[in-house]
Amino acid sequence: MSSVKDSYVDCGRRFDEVELLCRVHQHGFLPAVVHHTSAEDVKNGDDTIELSKKNVILTRKKHRIVLAEVGRDLTLADTVNDLLMAIYDTLEVHRMLARDRQILQRDMSVYNILMYPVSAPLSDGLWIEDTPPLIDDVLQGELRSPEQRRARCLIIDLDNAAFLGGAKADAILEELRCRTGTPTYIARSVASGALYTAKGNLSWSEKMPELSGLAKERYIKLHGVDRHDRYTDTLETVHGGVPPRENQLDTSRRAKTMRVHHRWEYDAESVFWTMYAALLRVVPKATPQENKESQRRLYDNWQVLSGHTIPNWPQTHDTRDPLLEDDVDDLASCFLPAMEPLAQLVSEIALHVYPAYPAMTPPPPLDDHLHETMQRLILDYLVKHRDDPIPLVPGRLRPVSMRNVPIVNRGTGGVAIQDQAARSQKRARDPSDGVQMARRLVRASESRSDDPAGLGEGGFEGGWEMREVNPE
Repeated sequence: MSSVKDSYVDCGRRFDEVELLCRVHQHGFLPAVVHHTSAEDVKNGDDTIELSKKNVILTRKKHRIVLAEVGRDLTLADTVNDLLMAIYDTLEVHRMLARDRQILQRDMSVYNILMYPVSAPLSDGLWIEDTPPLIDDVLQGELRSPEQRRARCLIIDLDNAAFLGGAKADAILEELRCRTGTPTYIARSVASGALYTAKGNLSWSEKMPELSGLAKERYIKLHGVDRHDRYTDTLETVHGGVPPRENQLDTSRRAKTMRVHHRWEYDAESVFWTMYAALLRVVPKATPQENKESQRRLYDNWQVLSGHTIPNWPQTHDTRDPLLEDDVDDLASCFLPAMEPLAQLVSEIALHVYPAYPAMTPPPPLDDHLHETMQRLILDYLVKHRDDPIPLVPGRLRPVSMRNVPIVNRGTGGVAIQDQAARSQKRARDPSDGVQMARRLVRASESRSDDPAGLGEGGFEGGWEMREVNPE
């Protein structure tokens, strides 16, 4: 089985998706990351199909990629445990992409993280030897062979990914200062274009979670004691960094002078928002009926999440902050009764997602500290609930209201994150600079089972379509 991706690609784009996919799989196929079998510009006769805007330096050409895998939306999971296992593997493979392949995806969302991947047969059968242990290996306590080490997830769409190597460090940082992502799932600092320093996130109290019992035993058996200890906090550290000794006002002032670039942990935050959105919408078989309180809380939280936009200028408040601040009881009331055990997990992860880690002195030394945090909490949950996977009703989603959802932008044009002096001027952008925000109107419509994210017809955002081919 394979799929076709048609997109209009910015001719001035710094990184090419096909080149990045080749880099991912150049030493063998990496499970969990889509790979392509062919790619070409789409032509009308002898001419490439292009789109351009009058008086604007922006040209897009139609490009087609044939992909060798397909997957299902996270909201079509058979069980909650399956969904969480896909999230765990997403974080593990994302770490490997950034560390070993020097590729940062930069648009982790419900559109780009799929599950239950199905792959077309590989032509040479070559699988890389350095595939990390995945969630099935950890839970079973045995490392599968590379060709059997299939992931629970499928990461797609490297349209907005960045290659972190092969160029001068300052050029890479400039690229990573571009605001890139999908509004609902984008990290707060990336959306703001500055280090996000709301009052609550300048407090660091949640140390790296400690594993115990069977979860710790399986983790160390598969990953080794060195990896376990590498992330263990001391009395002075939080996630390996050191909370500043200055008062919060001075920390806030200092943070406002810091230049921000897209960090690994910001993609991990986007994975959290993706997981949160999927868990809100799925329907458990045990208690499929809404009550007034759960319906009201679902509507409220979904409006906050789906209505989030990328602001034109840095803000000191992100509209999604209240979702991170919910306590366990508040979170439990958002879910249907059978889903209430998830409230503790989501609440614990939110406590770690909330802080502004770059403002620490020094900040965490390991780029994947938030990945490790989320994976440890998910692993602990999966071990404790291995006999209670919470079966779901695939294809059925909790209904949400899409009224009053604003026009949102995806930020894929790359609005550069400016320093404090430039921001204070608040000058209008010159349209001739070629920086354009991709805008999309989210249609006000009732959610359908074939529209998992409530986006209206098509279900995709970002200007491309995927079609299955050779279904047999």
